[in-house]
Amino acid sequence: MRRLNVSLKAQPAMTVTRASVASDRLVYVIVLTKRIKYPFGRSRIAYIGTTKRGVRRLATSMSTKAERALRKHGVREFAIRIVTCKGRRRVQTWKKLERGLLLTFREMHGAVPESTLKAPK
Repeated sequence: MRRLNVSLKAQPAMTVTRASVASDRLVYVIVLTKRIKYPFGRSRIAYIGTTKRGVRRLATSMSTKAERALRKHGVREFAIRIVTCKGRRRVQTWKKLERGLLLTFREMHGAVPESTLKAPK
């Protein structure tokens, strides 16, 4: 019987920090190593999203968007960054934060970033 050759990759496939575990409701940004063209310029931000499920949603998002992100020419890796703010009573601050980030991004770059990693129809 033939033996399998096993290799351990030097780079981690996914790293989880306390910042991502601290809260369930958060906003995340997928940042590529290469800049993407937008109508008003270029940016490394490929997606802005929100979650009520915390790290589980980040892992799901990473797995579903990884193939499309890494398929882009020149992209070898990407990072998921977390954006947070202090909470307020009776205000869903993570939704307001996501909306503000999307509006600001659209104002600066001419389009929202989430269209670059969505599945083709």
